[in-house]
Amino acid sequence: MQTFVLPAVAAPASGNDVDVAGVQKIDPAFDPALFLVGAQALFLDVRAALSAGSIDPIAGRLSPELTAMNGKQLQYAVSAAHQLTMSSIDQVTPTLRGAEPLSNGDLMCVVRYDVVGRMGPVALTGDVPPATQLAALPQRSWFETWRLSRPAGVTTPPPPIACPNCGAPATGETHCHFCHALLVDAAEQFRVDSIECMG
Repeated sequence: MQTFVLPAVAAPASGNDVDVAGVQKIDPAFDPALFLVGAQALFLDVRAALSAGSIDPIAGRLSPELTAMNGKQLQYAVSAAHQLTMSSIDQVTPTLRGAEPLSNGDLMCVVRYDVVGRMGPVALTGDVPPATQLAALPQRSWFETWRLSRPAGVTTPPPPIACPNCGAPATGETHCHFCHALLVDAAEQFRVDSIECMG
C-alpha cells in the first residue's frame, strides 16, 4: 500500500521546464540551488512522519487534500491493517524539474527525488520490532515526483547572520558548521500538493 501517492496529478512533460527568470520577477531572491536544499529537508521530514504513522509533525506542509488522504490511509494502516508502509532513506538527490509563476501569482515547483533506501510494508504487531523489519528489507532505488506550491506575495527569506538554532555566525553556507541546522529554508513556505512514487 502506497500511503503517500496522490493519483491523477501530472508532472511536466519530459525535460526541464524551469522558468527561473519568470520566478525571479515575482521573487528576486529565488535561488534554485537553495530551494533544493530546503526541498530535500522537506522530503526527509515528510518521509519520516509517514513512516512513523503520523502526519502531525508535518501539519501545514501538505495540501488539505493530501493531508486528508494520508490521514485516512495512516489511520487505516495503524488501526485496522496493523501494517504500515515505512521507508528509510540512505540517499536522496532532488532535481528541480519545473518552476513557474502561475496566473494568480502563486509559485509552483516540481521536484524529482532520486532515492536509495528501503521501503515496504512493516507489521506493527508481532515479536519483531518495525525498525528491525525495515532494516531487513533489501536496499533499492526509486524516484518520486512532488509538486509544491507557494502562495502569492511570499518571497524567499534572506540569509541569516546567525544560526537560528545555536546562534553561531552564518557566512552564506546552507547548514550551520557547528550544529548542522538548516540556516535558510527556501522551501519553508511551500506546501506539497501531490506526491507520485515510481520504481
